[in-house]
Amino acid sequence: VKSANVVCGFSMTSAWKDCPSGDNVHRMRYYIRFNPQIDPKSFPLVGSGVCLDAESRRYSTLSRGGCETLEQCRQACSFFLDFECRGFNFYTEDDCGVCELCMESGFRGYLPGWSSVEAEANAIGAGPVSGASDSKSD
Repeated sequence: VKSANVVCGFSMTSAWKDCPSGDNVHRMRYYIRFNPQIDPKSFPLVGSGVCLDAESRRYSTLSRGGCETLEQCRQACSFFLDFECRGFNFYTEDDCGVCELCMESGFRGYLPGWSSVEAEANAIGAGPVSGASDSKSD
């Protein structure tokens, strides 16, 4: 990153660049996301097929394209707040695990490397997962 692109703070070529807002104290803070071990009970199995809400509507999903493990799928859903990622669909296709994160209606965030797949316009799941369809194509 070129120092011209640094908004404020320390950079490789200058000792300090004043900050336009805040306290302008000469310090750097680094934040590391800690992902604790996930309790499998926080994602109970509700059945075969895709997750459905209380009105039997499918959720919009985020998917990466395959070859994830069940644990990676749990971890990816846990990156979001409980009311954003409601659960996940996990199945095997061509010897690869496929993970689809079930996202709350109106969710507009992203996860790098994952793509959004909208459910039918009039059937977007909302609220907690209450069951599952009989197949992934329902």
